[in-house]
Amino acid sequence: MASMMLEIVSSEGRAMLLQAWGRIDFFNANLFEVQARRAVTGADRDVIIDASGVTYMSTAGLRVLLHLWQDLKKANRTLHVCALRPYIQQVFEIIGFNQIIPNHADVAAALAAVESQT
Repeated sequence: MASMMLEIVSSEGRAMLLQAWGRIDFFNANLFEVQARRAVTGADRDVIIDASGVTYMSTAGLRVLLHLWQDLKKANRTLHVCALRPYIQQVFEIIGFNQIIPNHADVAAALAAVESQT
């Protein structure tokens, strides 16, 4: 199991870009949540998680996204995800997360969405 699953790539403009990778499941979802909360604490930007490097995400990992979305919403910020693998995307849609968490094809689309918000 990797010790790091998430890192800040950039924090410029209106968005903080985080890169996630690896397998996010029951065994390491708590670590993923700690890393995500640490990354966004005190930030005054919307957050984009680039999931292109995530090979698997269980419901425990999806729960972390929900918690992060809730925390950011309380701070009047938005969580965006992008580049989900097709099978993760399918679960994301089945459980309805696509109705609350903006989901984009790639980082460029996510950045454009954040920058276009008023």
